[in-house]
Amino acid sequence: ISPDCYMVNSIGQTDYALAANYRLRDKVIFGSAYPVFDLKSAVEQYNKLLRPEALEDVMYNNAMRALGLEK
Repeated sequence: ISPDCYMVNSIGQTDYALAANYRLRDKVIFGSAYPVFDLKSAVEQYNKLLRPEALEDVMYNNAMRALGLEK
């Protein structure tokens, strides 16, 4: 799941953040929704909404696994 613009000032952002923080933590991948939102704003919003351990998975680990680039 890549919630993109739904994680940034959207009605559904709470539901996506809850899923990313807990049950779907290993299924969510960061998306900036550029050009709808600039990259800095998107990253700031994810930083506010996600727990540190979920943030690392969403911003990095899940994409690496999906692309087969795990160490």
